[in-house]
Amino acid sequence: MVSQAMPPTIARRPLLYSAIWPSVIPFHSCLCWHLPSKDLQSTYRHAVGLLTQSMLDKKLQTSTENWSKQPQNNSQKDFLSTISDLAIDLRACGQHEKAIWVTEDRIAVLRGVAALMDPTKFEPLLGEALHGHAVCLDLCGRNTDALEPGQEALEIRHRLALSNPQLFNTDLATTLHSVVCDLNACDLQIDALPYLGGLITVRRKSAEQDPDKHEYPLHGLLYHYATQLAEFGRYFEAKEKSKEAVEVARRLADKDASLVTELANALSQYSCYLWPRPGLEAEAIKPGLECIIVRRRLVEAYPRGNFTLANALYNAAKAFTVCDRYEEAIPLAQEGIEIYWEIVSEDPTQFPEQAAAQLYWTYAAALGCVGRDEEAVAALKETLGICESGTDGSGRYLDDTHQVADDLLKELMVV
Repeated sequence: MVSQAMPPTIARRPLLYSAIWPSVIPFHSCLCWHLPSKDLQSTYRHAVGLLTQSMLDKKLQTSTENWSKQPQNNSQKDFLSTISDLAIDLRACGQHEKAIWVTEDRIAVLRGVAALMDPTKFEPLLGEALHGHAVCLDLCGRNTDALEPGQEALEIRHRLALSNPQLFNTDLATTLHSVVCDLNACDLQIDALPYLGGLITVRRKSAEQDPDKHEYPLHGLLYHYATQLAEFGRYFEAKEKSKEAVEVARRLADKDASLVTELANALSQYSCYLWPRPGLEAEAIKPGLECIIVRRRLVEAYPRGNFTLANALYNAAKAFTVCDRYEEAIPLAQEGIEIYWEIVSEDPTQFPEQAAAQLYWTYAAALGCVGRDEEAVAALKETLGICESGTDGSGRYLDDTHQVADDLLKELMVV
């Protein structure tokens, strides 16, 4: 067996990785492949480059002899099997460009055979071949070129899933994910949203049938989809998907305590999508407070996770502030600031300056709203100091925070 390192393109796509690239890839065990012509033999040598030359020569000779002895009606099946296996081995050996040639040949043969026989019988194979071709193009960084075969594979697999969802939904989900990744790689994120929504629909149906297997990936997709929707200003939709992500994460955490982090992340996201939206501010408080409870439990087990607790405290404090519940916001923001100083005293790089500035700003605003002006002024000066010394690449964000903090400070100083 040959252990292969995960290629960088796949490393950025964990779902695709789990579907197409096992951590340990067995070299194909079929030693007597039936080569349809000598044209494939040079490419075949690259695919088995890890074998010794003598072993390779014997394998090629045996394969050619076996091919010549096969009945004619088996030739198409053998050819398709050969080039499918060959593409897999080429990919396993990192020969992605050569795998592209082989997958192109496989698609051409399948189209030709389908034209002569019943096309519907060959649709599963053609869908698989087109998807594999798109993956090979991805691995070579040719994401734009991968879109066309990926789209065709998607159309085929969608038809198949409609007729037999139990058999073909997994294939459909795999291709949907691949198309989403290709569109994102081409900076077409907004075009990817419908496909991401379709992927969630498929995963949701699968989770209904087998929650133990499919709810975890469903949660991740919902969380990501909510993030993408929010980036394009579609906050109401983002809120709904984030709420569903919380529900799924809660079920996961009830079954497996190690997945409590997913619940905390989902609660944090949900609260963040609520408090900035007019009319929804009050709804942010409950998930915000629950997130703090979950984060405290996690910090007890893993103290280095203190930053995430500080972030949860900030979100809840912000939710109380926008609801004019300043007295309840103050202790939360104050605790977050205490955590900030605890962390930066050991390693300043572990607490982003923009997060620290926002904590102090929220604390100062709440203090100012309840008449604790002296404390508010001190907090605003800390905010300004963080903004002015910012070195973490958040220049524009810190500039904006600096401006509003400076304006409030001048107002309080005048009073």
